[in-house]
Amino acid sequence: FWDALVKGKSGISRITSFDPSDLPTQIAGEVRDFDPTQFIPGDESKTMSRQNQLAVAAAFLALQDAGMTLTNGSEAGASFIGTSNPSYDLIETEFIKMTGPEGIFGAFPWALRVIDPFSSCSAVSRLTGLRNTSTTFSTSCTAGLVSIGHAFQQIRAGSLKIALAGGADAPIFRTSLLFFCAAGILSRRNSAPEAASRPFDKARDGGVLAEGAAVLVLEDWERATSRGASIYAEVLGYGNSGRSVVANDLSESIKEAMVRALADASLTPTGVDYVCAHAPSDPVTDAAETLALKQVFGSHAYEFAVSSIKSCIGNPLSAAGPMQVAAAALAIRNGLIPPTINLETPDPQCDLDYVPWRARRANLQIALINSHGVNGTDASLILGRFTQ
Repeated sequence: FWDALVKGKSGISRITSFDPSDLPTQIAGEVRDFDPTQFIPGDESKTMSRQNQLAVAAAFLALQDAGMTLTNGSEAGASFIGTSNPSYDLIETEFIKMTGPEGIFGAFPWALRVIDPFSSCSAVSRLTGLRNTSTTFSTSCTAGLVSIGHAFQQIRAGSLKIALAGGADAPIFRTSLLFFCAAGILSRRNSAPEAASRPFDKARDGGVLAEGAAVLVLEDWERATSRGASIYAEVLGYGNSGRSVVANDLSESIKEAMVRALADASLTPTGVDYVCAHAPSDPVTDAAETLALKQVFGSHAYEFAVSSIKSCIGNPLSAAGPMQVAAAALAIRNGLIPPTINLETPDPQCDLDYVPWRARRANLQIALINSHGVNGTDASLILGRFTQ
């Protein structure tokens, strides 16, 4: 993930999971060569949707990276997983079955449980043992970042010592793609998939849908340091807003989320030196986020770096925010800002430093992550360099 980001390698290509030839958009960011049996014991993966499988895989990878082995039920921790959608793969396949010769008798026996949006969080909680609290957030694309923000608040309040938090979405199926195509928000650069996601670029014609999952381990300071954890960054503040449920309030809502996050972290705007932007390559949203950054940070907005990892990965919906958090944490630790690829001719409304094409060395101390949801939610999280 990190290696591909800093090299500016695109993960966008023509869809391979089904034939998209009759759709106006035929490209996406797919997770290739994924084997759920590497992470899920026995035949249990067969009772899960793809979204569930991706969430569980990300959770176990997070625990492995954190050097943790949990015994089911022994840890007073929690699982918070965001998702934008129910399990589209099952909805689609089960509908086809029901309209075929088998009718209702061909239905998948686990469908009722798995189609539930909570099913990904349920699977993560059940298989990792972090089941003190299990909560799904479904706030559109902000859901993953909202999950992390909620985990942070619970740990800071002393209610938890450890939590798994993140997001998972698997929308690369004909049904879901039809909805996004009908909304007119996807790029149609089918002949040049790797160049399709181009945040802040004047020629951008929409975003690129992607699938994936990202889960992080959040711990309180005492627990993490006592076990000698390798700490990537410290969560300093979180804020959210719902103002953009009202038409024409998009930039105000993004602004409000950032202002609240800064206040929560007790930071002034000049304290931020990198923004990992939402920036999905949408003509309206990219410009609105740029405007909000200038409104919040004033002249300082022209002094720090802003970049969009969606230029490389597309938009995996609720998994995007947690991936941005991971990218920002790694940027702080490694002193390297991932670039915004495909930025050839900046939109005149997008006039900040977007780190075009090449990763940049920088001594980062504070990073802000933004996420916007299509139905009117916004969230911002602030990370800082961890010091003993």
